[in-house]
Amino acid sequence: MMKSELWDIQDKFTKVFWETKGGMPNANDEKVLTAVVKDYSLHIISEIMEVVSEFSWKMHRAHKGEIDRNNLLEEIVDVSKFTFGLLQCCGFTYEQYAEEFKRKSTVVSQRFAFEQNLSNLANHPCCVIDIDGVIADYPRFFYAWSIKNFYPNHSIKEFVEQYKSMDLLTREELKKKYRQSGVKADMPLLPGAKELLDCIRRKSNLKIILMTARPYAEMYRIYPDTLAWLTKNELPYDGIVWSRDKGIDTLKNFKNVDWAVDDNPENVRRLREAGITTIMIRNEFDGERTMNLYKLAERIHKMEDLGYEWAKEVESRGIAV
Repeated sequence: MMKSELWDIQDKFTKVFWETKGGMPNANDEKVLTAVVKDYSLHIISEIMEVVSEFSWKMHRAHKGEIDRNNLLEEIVDVSKFTFGLLQCCGFTYEQYAEEFKRKSTVVSQRFAFEQNLSNLANHPCCVIDIDGVIADYPRFFYAWSIKNFYPNHSIKEFVEQYKSMDLLTREELKKKYRQSGVKADMPLLPGAKELLDCIRRKSNLKIILMTARPYAEMYRIYPDTLAWLTKNELPYDGIVWSRDKGIDTLKNFKNVDWAVDDNPENVRRLREAGITTIMIRNEFDGERTMNLYKLAERIHKMEDLGYEWAKEVESRGIAV
C-alpha cells in the first residue's frame, strides 16, 4: 500500500463524517477552526491515554501481566487517525504533511547531533562568539528588510527612530514576520567575520562555540535557516548555544571557556558577571564596528597563545572595543 493511501483512507472517512455535520469545517474561519482543533486535540489526548492504559503504569495498582499487543497497536492507530483527521480539517494536503515531516525530521536529527556534540565539548577549551551583531550583519539587515517590505519611504536612520518609538507588540510582530520570512538564511556577514573565525581555527586548538538568542523553539524557520546560513558562508564552528541568558547557559554547558565576544552591553555584563572574560564589539552604523572586527582578527593573527591572558588584556584595554 502506498503511504499516501493511508492518508486517503482517513480523508474519505473525515469527509463522510463531516457531511453529517453539514460539511467540512472552513479552515479559513478562525472561530470554526479553533473549535475543531480543540475537539480533535481532546480526542487525540484521550486516545493517547488509551495507549497508556494498555500498560500497568499506576504505581499503586497490581501489574496486569502480559501486554495485549493487538490492543496496543489499535490504540496507536487511533491516535494516527485522529491526527490525520486534524491535519485534513486544517486544510493541509498529504504533500504538505510529508514535506513538513521530512523537514522537521532533518531539524530534529541535526539538533540531536548538535546537543550530543555539545556534551562532548563540555570540558574542552573553547571561545564563545555571538552570531547577530558580531558575525551576522544585524540589526542593519533587519532594518533594511523592514524598510523594503513595510516602510519603503524611510531611510535607515528614519526607520531606526520609528522602530525605537514602536510599542512592544508592534516590534515583536515585525520581528516575527522577519524571522519567519526565511531571509535569515541570506543575511550578509559582517566584513571581517569569516576572517575572525578562520584565524581562531588556524591559530589555536580552541573549539568555536557560536552563541545566539534567536528564539528557535518558538519559530520553526530559525533553526534550519541558521544552519543553512552557516553552511552557505563556510563558517568554522563546533557547536551552537541557543540561549536567552548567555552567561548562565554558557557556564552550564562549558566548563573551560577561555573568552567570549559579544556586541550587546547587557549580554557582555551577564557574561562577565558569570566570570567569562568578554570582548565587546561596537554595534553601530558608521563603519566603526567593521574596523573593530578586522582589528580583532589582526590581533589574533599575531598571537601565539589565544588563551585567557590574551583575552583579558583585550577586555581590559579595549583593543577591540
